[in-house]
Amino acid sequence: MNIADPAQALKARARRYGFQVFLQPERPSGWLVLVRPAGASLRDPARVSAPTREEAVRAAGRLFEQELLDQLVDTLTAAGAEVPNWRPGIAWEDHIDALHAAVREHGLRV
Repeated sequence: MNIADPAQALKARARRYGFQVFLQPERPSGWLVLVRPAGASLRDPARVSAPTREEAVRAAGRLFEQELLDQLVDTLTAAGAEVPNWRPGIAWEDHIDALHAAVREHGLRV
């Protein structure tokens, strides 16, 4: 796998969190992006279109981050657990790690 390729790097990052990212040419309008939790075959994937592959990769990254964040927050909220707050200056990855730790601390799974 060529990690220098931004699409492959994003897909690898998404896999670490249990997500799948698909980029498909969508003629004639550009590229289609699909993001979904792995193994969630009954759930419709989140979708977005972009005119170029580069823009599709950026859109896929934003969509993946939002889907992951929503899933973690929803899991904690549904269990009545406190959701760690994000503060300016905290890196996105650190915030996600804090959310994951809170999920594990409460014995929950996403």
